[in-house]
Amino acid sequence: MSDPSPNTWMQLLHRLLHEGDNWPTIGECFQEIAASFQLPQVGVYWPEQDPACSYPELPKEGATFEYPFTFRNQPGVFWATGKVTEQQKDWLKLVAGAIPHVVCVQRLLETPAIHSVALDRLKSMARITGRIAHDIDNTFQAIYGHLYLLFENLDEKHPAYGDANDAFAATQRGINFTKRLHQFSQAARTTPSPCTPQAIMLKLVEDYQQSHPNVQIHTDLPNSMPVVMMDQSHIRLVVGDLLLNALEANGVSEVKLGVELTELSPTEVDYWNGDVKPGTYLQVTVADNGLGIMQEIYPNLLKELINSSKLGHHGLGLLIIALVMRMHRGGIRIHTTPNGTTIRVLLPMYRQNVANNYVKQRKGEQTT
Repeated sequence: MSDPSPNTWMQLLHRLLHEGDNWPTIGECFQEIAASFQLPQVGVYWPEQDPACSYPELPKEGATFEYPFTFRNQPGVFWATGKVTEQQKDWLKLVAGAIPHVVCVQRLLETPAIHSVALDRLKSMARITGRIAHDIDNTFQAIYGHLYLLFENLDEKHPAYGDANDAFAATQRGINFTKRLHQFSQAARTTPSPCTPQAIMLKLVEDYQQSHPNVQIHTDLPNSMPVVMMDQSHIRLVVGDLLLNALEANGVSEVKLGVELTELSPTEVDYWNGDVKPGTYLQVTVADNGLGIMQEIYPNLLKELINSSKLGHHGLGLLIIALVMRMHRGGIRIHTTPNGTTIRVLLPMYRQNVANNYVKQRKGEQTT
């Protein structure tokens, strides 16, 4: 079979350099590269990691082409299998230089140092948030107190009663929001500890169903849940904010909360944003039937603090949730359509060996 035209490789190289976020997964990116060069397989190898990692796994017979590249001062190797011509080698060297520009590859090659930087930023953000929340809370409490005194002398038939009532309700929402800011500030300073999340989730559902009576919350929770390595404040922050986002999305009338154990394979890792590895996780899913997230801001949801009014809900932002999940070696995944949004998070297990046995038992129960 003759080699494809170099024009094909030129177009591929341009996409790698300038459209690095076009591939949702690293697997799809590497499949396209391999197909463009008519090779069985291509991948990356990160030799200085402990243990050294490769994606996908290097075949037993080894690679027929290897070329080094550097990502954030971390050496890597781009490799390929199959018969590689001299002309292909020249182009594959250019592809290797472009690999660090691909977003899904960047997530694969993030180093522990980068993870540490993300945690430091989260903790700094939490300290600032706590100070701001304290000042805002004092203001809301003063307004709340004056309105409460006003209502004691204000008849329901008074022309200003409706406006005062709206101001009172808005103040209550503001106080509740500052409570969540305090929770976030506390969560970033808390050391992860073992916790069973079932009671926390049931309490959140109960509270939010009372505060949002026009939206029906459906739950699919097991009778018992395994222990996760996540403090109560973190679970309350993540699950609570996901529920609040869903409940206040545009056009929503129904929200679903589901929990299940899931086994993450090596090929599924790059589908998640965070710091996940193959293994067993407790997956929490929050889905709504709203109008979905606007396409123009969807790609940046986990990159910056998006104005919540654009999303049609209130909350602390998915970026903060993603940072909290990364801090706990968990992950987050978002899927949105005009018919609703589904967000999944992976909670890390307390002990993987116990988690694996729990999965086997659950599977045996379901089979029986």
